[in-house]
Amino acid sequence: MAYFPGLRRIGALLAACVALAACSMNVSTYRARPLPAGGSFRVGVGRADITPTPCYPTGGHGPAGAVAHGHWTRLYAKAFYFADGQGDQIVLVATDLWGIPAGLHAVVSHRLHREGVAIAPQEILLGASHTHQGPGNYLSARGYNQYAASYPGFQRALFEFLADRISGAILDAIEDAQASEGKPLSLRWRVGRADQDPSGIDPFVVNRMPGTVLLNIERDELMDALNPALPRDCRALRLCADPSGTPVPASAGGSTCEPERGWDLDGCPRLRMADQTLQVLEIERDAATIGLLVFFAVHPTVLQATAPVFSSDLTGIAMSRLEAARPGVVAAFFNGAEGDIVPRRLRRDVRDVERLGNTFAARIERVLLSTPLEEFSQGSIHVRQADVSTKTSCVWNGQSLVLASKPKFGAAAFGGAEGDRTVLYDLGFHEGMRAQPDNGQGPKLPALDSPIVRFLKFTRKAAPPEAFPRDLPITLATLGPLTIASVPVEMTTAMAHRLYGVADLDRPRLAFLGLSNEYASYNTSPEEYVEQEYTGASTIWGPREGPLLACEMARLKQNAEEIDRDIPPQEFYIGAKTSKFGPKFCGDARGHPDELLEPILLDATGRPARRLPWFRWEEPRPRDDFEEIAARRVSVQQNMGTGWQQRTDDAGTELITTLLDFRSMTTKKRVWAALWIGSLLHDPPNPAGEYRFCVTWTGTNPPPPACSKPFTPAALSGREPIEAAP
Repeated sequence: MAYFPGLRRIGALLAACVALAACSMNVSTYRARPLPAGGSFRVGVGRADITPTPCYPTGGHGPAGAVAHGHWTRLYAKAFYFADGQGDQIVLVATDLWGIPAGLHAVVSHRLHREGVAIAPQEILLGASHTHQGPGNYLSARGYNQYAASYPGFQRALFEFLADRISGAILDAIEDAQASEGKPLSLRWRVGRADQDPSGIDPFVVNRMPGTVLLNIERDELMDALNPALPRDCRALRLCADPSGTPVPASAGGSTCEPERGWDLDGCPRLRMADQTLQVLEIERDAATIGLLVFFAVHPTVLQATAPVFSSDLTGIAMSRLEAARPGVVAAFFNGAEGDIVPRRLRRDVRDVERLGNTFAARIERVLLSTPLEEFSQGSIHVRQADVSTKTSCVWNGQSLVLASKPKFGAAAFGGAEGDRTVLYDLGFHEGMRAQPDNGQGPKLPALDSPIVRFLKFTRKAAPPEAFPRDLPITLATLGPLTIASVPVEMTTAMAHRLYGVADLDRPRLAFLGLSNEYASYNTSPEEYVEQEYTGASTIWGPREGPLLACEMARLKQNAEEIDRDIPPQEFYIGAKTSKFGPKFCGDARGHPDELLEPILLDATGRPARRLPWFRWEEPRPRDDFEEIAARRVSVQQNMGTGWQQRTDDAGTELITTLLDFRSMTTKKRVWAALWIGSLLHDPPNPAGEYRFCVTWTGTNPPPPACSKPFTPAALSGREPIEAAP
């Protein structure tokens, strides 16, 4: 080859073409059919289990994340379909994922079209809860598949699984609406707060960039509007955790406390620049509640980044509590402007997640007892959508707003946000790393460019523009008296409220969805951007991105154009494909199910729990790894004297299911284990009595249930698993 340079160049070209083909994903063109007019206002609900098989990297924490060996709480997609009598419709889908890529939205829309569903992509809003304990490596932009999880690569099998399950949830919701057409409906919109309880003011969420938000010009007016009752000096309200994980004032001391920085700032931006607005849409059909849509802004990232389990975190726990209190109801969480908002997390173990999840559920229940702001049984639906790109320009207050010519991350993005710092933070990837304004990116120092030797520019090689989304889809819709606005970013509190004002949106009647239909990182106000703190450094399209989104949202409000149903072909650059994830990626066999889980399994004394009951069983390798998870249910049953009664199962919070061995050397089967952590979550712990584990399966010709011998928790050493019953 060295003697034939022409052949060498041809070989290199062919190799490049092969690599390019492996890096792209295409969705073909089609024409979306309209829904015929006629019929009554109707609503349907659907849900699907989207818990992946182990062992996939978790998504959202980047290289600091883990590889999940199992799940603690299952992940779901929950769909809500609304249609009026004029042929207009909208679908809202909530998923326990860290982000929704545009490629996933496009494939789901195309599959619904192939199933004969008359719906356009613009009428589908896919939202992510933003749990960082869901899977990574399914995004349709190469940069996120490369850097958003602990291992790089795009996993097609995972992507297809998610697309199938989300499509299925939407189909179920549409069929539910069709089957129940004509039944009496009542939709109730309630607005409350997540912070006030009978004992007084108790902020549920805090701002994680208190110094940066003070750069906003309207800071005082906004803080007064958001939290008028909170004191301007809030140092005494800072919390710590006692050994059991119970919150106590910082003055009382504690092993783990909220960050010390920012509590002494005048005006208390730590607490007062946090939107505690909690909104709930209750759907009642035929005199029974069938759906609860909860809208709130919070990073549901309580569990530690290194926890090797899938989990829906605090918001999933809250939804499961609402559903448990109302059998048959589908309760879903839709995230808002949470770019700078986190819960008051402390130890970040399972007890902390449970505490905050239960608190959130209680605050939602309180809102459900309030008088509805709006109640309606019919109404018109109208959807408007636009794609914001580098070709978009908008004039506001005499200023021409455009995106930066190329997307870029700043240095602080690699250092992580407060409470989730990476090892790179202390190596210089922190707030305040700025450069000469250039290329529409303001004072951003590109993430991998050298602040010392300025001509060393590695960012454009490691994270080129084509590695990130090209379009930012935004939606403005009406549902009766309500307005729904969605953006594909994690917007900060100040920028979101500026958008509400620019677009003249009625906040009490507005459902604002972030992380919807695409994922394009963060979005700050121009003033916050200048600081180049984590969120500003992660605003990839420059300081005018937020104002441009606001300006385009205002333009959408005035735009009465019909939905374009001619869907052009789409191409997504997903990056290198990989097939290494899944059970075969779990590594060596583990001897105990709590290996690597010790930091999140702390007892009431703050020490790792070592006597938790566990059960081990074997299964043959299935045809489909993902179906294996959905078909299995693990439960703990209690002997009631007259028979065994289920106490909990792995859809709740008391069980962690893990893969111990991908393929046992002796039996060639997979070895699984279930760990019962109920005694950590209850005070007092589980009552004395006799219990047993049971594993059951669904599907065609399922194996018989596998149950353990009866056991009494107090008599266990925790070293050995509960033996299987004969």
